[in-house]
Amino acid sequence: MQHNKPFDPSKPVVVSGPADSQHTKSQSTGPRTEAGKQASSRNATKHGCCSEATLILSSENLEDYQALEATWFHSYHPQADAEHRLVSELVNADWFLVRANKALAEFENTLWTLSPDPWAWTAADHQNLARFTRYQTARTNTAAKARKAVEDYRRSRLNETIKTERHELYKAKNKVMPTAEEVELELQELEREVALRRQQESSSDPELDQIIREVEEKYPNLKR
Repeated sequence: MQHNKPFDPSKPVVVSGPADSQHTKSQSTGPRTEAGKQASSRNATKHGCCSEATLILSSENLEDYQALEATWFHSYHPQADAEHRLVSELVNADWFLVRANKALAEFENTLWTLSPDPWAWTAADHQNLARFTRYQTARTNTAAKARKAVEDYRRSRLNETIKTERHELYKAKNKVMPTAEEVELELQELEREVALRRQQESSSDPELDQIIREVEEKYPNLKR
């Protein structure tokens, strides 16, 4: 049974047919420059650009992650659980982007320091450089999508709030006012209730008296 070997970013990607397999094995020797060898030995175990399972690598600091998290949460102040989750996903996406940027910068620095002449770089060196650039591009796109998701959610919530406020303003502006006859009937009903309570208690009811005064003050032109 043939088992797939783990992906090794230090090895060049070679596309060949079955007839070329022996030739490929004999020709594919990996990085030849000192820069390529050092970068390759470090890349597979430390850059972490292909993994999201490990949030904090041994070469990274939890305090740096927490500082990045505080920056984004301070910027958005998420309220609902859904928004909180979207901002958390943005934090992680940005953290992985920082990791990819750092890995690319370190690889380029090692390559240029140990082999200043690009013409001396091997095919494996160029392929590794392209690979780290792809990591960076992928992480940049992921972070951009995560931020867009947060912005879209906030825009949707804002639109809903504006729509609700406009609806309330419309209802208040177009509220149907009672006619004079309706007010008169309501006032008569209140007076009957006052009279009934006075008969039962042989005393005035300050609460009902106040209600009647308020109705009369609100509609001063009402003919009694």
